[in-house]
Amino acid sequence: KGGNPCSEIASILFKAITDTHITHLLNEDKILARHNAMSIFYDEMPDILDNFIETYMGLYGVTEISVPTSGKIKDPVSYFKGIYDKIEVLRKGIRESFLQSSIDTIQESLAHALYRLKNIQS
Repeated sequence: KGGNPCSEIASILFKAITDTHITHLLNEDKILARHNAMSIFYDEMPDILDNFIETYMGLYGVTEISVPTSGKIKDPVSYFKGIYDKIEVLRKGIRESFLQSSIDTIQESLAHALYRLKNIQS
């Protein structure tokens, strides 16, 4: 871990971007809605994450970001819910409202992915 909430959030989300891309490409269950949900998440999250990290670094700096090993997601709903919950805990270490707003955008993207995974079938 990087030792600060930004590093931890960055590590979690960089892994998630890669995991969702791998899951999208392998598409083993052949469900178009899941395939598209993964694609939308890994397409939009890099810019959201980049903005959050750069803004945080403008105040505090970040000296390390590490990314755990990535792989295919077995249960996407549980996966996205787990990330959402981890970020909910980590955000408590950040006090600036504009950084909280960036985290809101991150969680909004996760919640929207959860909506697509739970409610859109094809």
